[in-house]
Amino acid sequence: MKRFILLILTLLSSFIISSMITRFLIVIQRKHNKGQEINEYLSYSHKKKKNTPTCGGVAIIISVIFTSFMNLELYNDFRFYTSIIILITFMIIGLIDDILKIKTTYKGLSASIRFLIEMLISILIFIYLNNNYLIDNSFYLIGNIGMDFGILSIIVFALFIVGSSNAMNLTDGLDSLAGGMSLIMIFPFVVLSIFYKDDAILFLLLSLFGGILGFLVHNINPAKIFMGDSGSLPIGAIFGYSAYLLKCEFLLALVGGLLIIETLSVIMQVTSYQLFHKRIFLMTPFHHHLELKGKNESSIVILYYVIGITLSLISICLELFMLGR
Repeated sequence: MKRFILLILTLLSSFIISSMITRFLIVIQRKHNKGQEINEYLSYSHKKKKNTPTCGGVAIIISVIFTSFMNLELYNDFRFYTSIIILITFMIIGLIDDILKIKTTYKGLSASIRFLIEMLISILIFIYLNNNYLIDNSFYLIGNIGMDFGILSIIVFALFIVGSSNAMNLTDGLDSLAGGMSLIMIFPFVVLSIFYKDDAILFLLLSLFGGILGFLVHNINPAKIFMGDSGSLPIGAIFGYSAYLLKCEFLLALVGGLLIIETLSVIMQVTSYQLFHKRIFLMTPFHHHLELKGKNESSIVILYYVIGITLSLISICLELFMLGR
């Protein structure tokens, strides 16, 4: 009973803190007339969003960090500290990107520089975990079916974290899309962490759920604030890290199927244009292609939610089946 109450308090505290900080970010940016620049190639409906406050991810991550440290039992779990390090470092990378977009141009931080920094952070995390025997080198598909990449595990791990981070970042393009999809994607990992009695991940995910929910109150269409890279990058990274710690990398690929589609659409578009000077989609990521095809923003978000919930339920059923074997 005590543990259940602590879980509820964690979720509620994170929600309240995130909502309050998000509101503060909105007020302070509006006061100084600062906000997000809009990509000139986006549809007309996005033009009115220019100068909308951004960096909402800062509120989410701060709320997660604060509420996570409320649970004293986590202090002895070094995986908890590495999770916090990932959240903070990826948030800082995203925050720099967001600030550059406000002060300079829409492009923000160089993609190559950002990729190298993210890879370096992920590699250092892996080295620490591996040297302290906190993880093994295997990557798991379904159940106990694992693949050991040996010395290449460090690169595979880094690419997994960075890929998950940037896939979430690409999905953040419509009001409440990335936030809502994040909430949906959390459930299978919560179920798995409960089954394994892994409180470090469970409390972290519940803090994240509350933080995203507190932000989402202000992000529903029409958004009063954007999540920004300061939110999408660390949230995506922590999903990848949680999947790795819970040994369910395949599960992330399943529940995050839409994020993979978003990422593949960008890769296909860039490759096709560089090789053949032809575009496959009207615009990428894929949700912008749907916009230019005539779908309105809200209907696209609802479509993604429905598909996301379906994938989440399938993932949970698959989990329970495999765990029951």
